[in-house]
Amino acid sequence: MSSTFKVILLGLVILFLGGAIVGLIMYNKTDPDLSRVKADFVINPAKLFEEFAADEAAATEKYVGRIVEMTGTVTSIDKGSGTSISIRLGTGNFMGDVICTLTDEKIENDIKPGDILTIRGECSGMLMDVLLNNCVFVK
Repeated sequence: MSSTFKVILLGLVILFLGGAIVGLIMYNKTDPDLSRVKADFVINPAKLFEEFAADEAAATEKYVGRIVEMTGTVTSIDKGSGTSISIRLGTGNFMGDVICTLTDEKIENDIKPGDILTIRGECSGMLMDVLLNNCVFVK
């Protein structure tokens, strides 16, 4: 074997191993525990929805990917597929609400519509409603 072939082969092996390591790290990555993270914004659901409805592009730039904490009134609780649960916080606007998604193990069983909760989650934007993911309850 020529030395050029050995160098190319060694480079390909190193590249493959590096890619495999990065892939394993990304595959095993877990969501951050937002109960220990300081919120980037503390805002009420009505104000957050109003900002998205008024100028979605500016609100997306400001809030998406950021941690948002809010206190609001539960309007409904929906059991999603798998282990996810969505809690809808009312905005007082018939056009939409704020939907907070969390997992079964993070939900308190005694929550019902009309309760006032403080929730922290990562904003992922607006479809018809403003969405917060990976939510936790704030005590």
